[in-house]
Amino acid sequence: MPTRILLLTLLTFIGLSSFAQSSNLSPYSRFGLGDIYQPGSVPMYGLGGVRSTYNDPYSINPSNPATLGSLYNTTFQGGIRYQSLELSEGDQTQSAGDGNLDQFFIALKQSGKKTGFLFGFTPFSTSGYTLTTEQTDTIVGDYTSSYEGVGGLNKAVLGVGREFDIKKTHYFVNGEGVVYDSVRVTTQSFSAGVNMNYFFGAIEQTGRIDLDDPTFIDTRRTSVTRLNDVGFDIGLHYEFNFNVKYGKEKGITSRNSLQIGGVYTPDLNLSANQEYTYENTITSSGVVFPLDTALYYDENGSFSIPQDIRVGLAFHRYNKEGRHFMVAADYTTRDWTQFSSTFEQDLLQGELLGSSELSVGFEYTPQPADEGETFWSRANYRVGMRSAETYLAFDGEQVLDQAVTMGASFPILSSKSTSKIHLGMEFGRRGINEGVLIQEDYMNIHIGFSLSPFYRNQWFVERKYQ
Repeated sequence: MPTRILLLTLLTFIGLSSFAQSSNLSPYSRFGLGDIYQPGSVPMYGLGGVRSTYNDPYSINPSNPATLGSLYNTTFQGGIRYQSLELSEGDQTQSAGDGNLDQFFIALKQSGKKTGFLFGFTPFSTSGYTLTTEQTDTIVGDYTSSYEGVGGLNKAVLGVGREFDIKKTHYFVNGEGVVYDSVRVTTQSFSAGVNMNYFFGAIEQTGRIDLDDPTFIDTRRTSVTRLNDVGFDIGLHYEFNFNVKYGKEKGITSRNSLQIGGVYTPDLNLSANQEYTYENTITSSGVVFPLDTALYYDENGSFSIPQDIRVGLAFHRYNKEGRHFMVAADYTTRDWTQFSSTFEQDLLQGELLGSSELSVGFEYTPQPADEGETFWSRANYRVGMRSAETYLAFDGEQVLDQAVTMGASFPILSSKSTSKIHLGMEFGRRGINEGVLIQEDYMNIHIGFSLSPFYRNQWFVERKYQ
């Protein structure tokens, strides 16, 4: 059975990877590399995007490879996203919706070991827009300008992470001060990991000018920028346990935990090929026909993406009733003023500034996943919020993105494992309906799963007897 599950999952991954390019509906995705995707798993979307310290042993955190060592065992994880968007400009509004594959990951981890491995993919940026304006010129008369774009970058991930525990002996003392028993417990743990990321994808942009006067010739500009290269994420995670209480069975009944996490992504130079065509066209029955090519070039170059720094802090409380409370915060910064390219016509460029994001999340778990007696007690419940200064600016005004989030993870009915279904929702606003900016009110729905084996039927265990 485990072999069949693995083969089915790999075949699904191969099939879905050919459609891995995520869609987008935002006109803001016209600039830079498009919308920079928020990496992470579905549970993190419910936490407001907190991901540096998130290390649930039953779900994968691809954002911080250091947490791979904390996984309980091998886990398959995937997710999809549906986006509903309402655009407002002046007194005009427009609504749209679309869905796409969000991620797919496989983490290999043998139960009881301290090293985990990761393989999978997720979007890095998405671009998809259609903009049309009608204008008048004193010479050519009325004309329509339209801009369309589609594409983006995907990221294939190969990661490894390891956990190192620091233990000490706790002594049990009776009323007379005599030691009658002892136990070895973990007081601190330090984890480190690295992701090797292969970026690949293409961004296609088309600009057209269609003149109402048939005596004039229309024009069309098309560019296709293909990018690929390898980058890295370096992750660290530290946990310190304190106020640990023990019961009569000499087991831990309650404890507090402080966690610190960080991920550093160095500068990335993407190899690129840009194919550019400028041609005269004519439109007949709504179909555009090229007449002649005024300019064409096909050249190689590169794009430089600046480093990314992400740090986070989390406090956990496990009480004697088995309840788990977590509050966490993340901060991310990236100086996009250092974004550059070697192409003379920098078609992907725009007015870019340094970006930053603050995320805050809260999670409540009534009972541990492997001990809860009811469906609802084994679930995880989350709320959060995030506030970001995006890397886009217009007329010197930076575009802001703010959202509130919620989510939950539920056990799979009839499953004897810790497998779960995840739900995350984001309600946010980007930009404002003022000046040259467009206001986007959006709702993102994320649905995902984490599949792990029953503890009596472990996967990837070498047989001792044939």
